[in-house]
Amino acid sequence: MYSIQGLWTAGQLRFSMTIVIRIGRYQALEDFGPKFGLTRTIGTKLPTLDFVALATGHGIDACRVERSDEAYEVLQHALAAEKVTLVEVIAA
Repeated sequence: MYSIQGLWTAGQLRFSMTIVIRIGRYQALEDFGPKFGLTRTIGTKLPTLDFVALATGHGIDACRVERSDEAYEVLQHALAAEKVTLVEVIAA
Protein backbone atom coordinates (compact mmCIF):
# COMPACT_ATOMS: atom_id res chain seq x y z
CA MET A 1 0.00 0.00 0.00
CA TYR A 2 1.55 3.25 -1.07
CA SER A 3 -0.91 5.51 0.72
CA ILE A 4 -3.92 5.56 2.99
CA GLN A 5 -5.75 7.26 0.13
CA GLY A 6 -5.51 3.98 -1.77
CA LEU A 7 -7.81 2.36 0.78
CA TRP A 8 -10.22 5.26 0.60
CA THR A 9 -10.34 5.11 -3.21
CA ALA A 10 -10.86 1.34 -3.28
CA GLY A 11 -13.67 1.61 -0.74
CA GLN A 12 -15.38 4.57 -2.42
CA LEU A 13 -15.26 3.02 -5.88
CA ARG A 14 -16.31 -0.36 -4.46
CA PHE A 15 -13.65 -2.29 -6.31
CA SER A 16 -13.81 -6.07 -6.31
CA MET A 17 -10.32 -6.73 -5.01
CA THR A 18 -8.34 -8.30 -2.19
CA ILE A 19 -5.49 -6.42 -0.53
CA VAL A 20 -2.97 -8.52 1.41
CA ILE A 21 -0.67 -6.70 3.83
CA ARG A 22 2.18 -8.27 5.75
CA ILE A 23 2.38 -6.47 9.06
CA GLY A 24 5.48 -4.91 10.42
CA ARG A 25 7.19 -3.18 7.54
CA TYR A 26 6.90 -1.31 4.28
CA GLN A 27 8.53 -4.05 2.24
CA ALA A 28 8.47 -2.29 -1.14
CA LEU A 29 10.63 0.56 0.15
CA GLU A 30 12.98 -1.83 1.90
CA ASP A 31 13.43 -3.77 -1.35
CA PHE A 32 13.76 -0.78 -3.68
CA GLY A 33 15.72 1.53 -1.38
CA PRO A 34 19.13 0.03 -2.23
CA LYS A 35 18.32 0.26 -5.96
CA PHE A 36 17.92 4.01 -5.46
CA GLY A 37 21.21 4.27 -3.58
CA LEU A 38 19.74 4.30 -0.06
CA THR A 39 21.88 2.61 2.55
CA ARG A 40 19.06 2.97 5.14
CA THR A 41 15.32 3.06 4.63
CA ILE A 42 13.98 5.17 7.48
CA GLY A 43 10.29 4.88 8.34
CA THR A 44 9.73 1.44 6.85
CA LYS A 45 9.21 -0.41 10.14
CA LEU A 46 5.52 -0.20 11.06
CA PRO A 47 4.98 -2.69 13.90
CA THR A 48 2.09 -0.85 15.53
CA LEU A 49 0.11 0.26 12.48
CA ASP A 50 -3.29 -1.46 12.53
CA PHE A 51 -4.29 -1.97 8.89
CA VAL A 52 -7.53 -3.75 9.87
CA ALA A 53 -8.64 -0.64 11.76
CA LEU A 54 -7.56 1.61 8.88
CA ALA A 55 -9.51 -0.48 6.37
CA THR A 56 -12.68 -0.73 8.45
CA GLY A 57 -12.48 3.02 9.02
CA HIS A 58 -12.74 3.37 5.24
CA GLY A 59 -15.74 1.03 5.04
CA ILE A 60 -13.69 -1.94 3.84
CA ASP A 61 -14.09 -5.48 5.16
CA ALA A 62 -10.86 -6.55 6.84
CA CYS A 63 -9.45 -9.37 8.92
CA ARG A 64 -6.17 -10.48 10.42
CA VAL A 65 -4.45 -13.83 9.93
CA GLU A 66 -2.50 -14.70 13.06
CA ARG A 67 -1.83 -18.40 12.41
CA SER A 68 -0.62 -19.94 9.17
CA ASP A 69 -3.35 -22.61 9.31
CA GLU A 70 -5.96 -19.83 9.00
CA ALA A 71 -4.53 -18.37 5.80
CA TYR A 72 -6.12 -20.66 3.21
CA GLU A 73 -9.68 -20.23 4.45
CA VAL A 74 -9.36 -16.48 4.99
CA LEU A 75 -7.81 -15.88 1.56
CA GLN A 76 -10.36 -18.14 -0.14
CA HIS A 77 -13.19 -16.09 1.40
CA ALA A 78 -11.53 -12.74 0.60
CA LEU A 79 -10.81 -13.65 -3.02
CA ALA A 80 -14.40 -14.82 -3.54
CA ALA A 81 -15.88 -11.58 -2.19
CA GLU A 82 -17.21 -9.14 -4.75
CA LYS A 83 -15.98 -6.15 -2.80
CA VAL A 84 -12.78 -4.76 -1.35
CA THR A 85 -11.34 -6.98 1.35
CA LEU A 86 -8.11 -6.41 3.24
CA VAL A 87 -6.20 -9.28 4.85
CA GLU A 88 -3.47 -8.35 7.30
CA VAL A 89 -1.01 -11.24 7.74
CA ILE A 90 1.03 -11.44 10.92
CA ALA A 91 1.55 -15.22 10.85
CA ALA A 92 4.92 -16.67 9.96
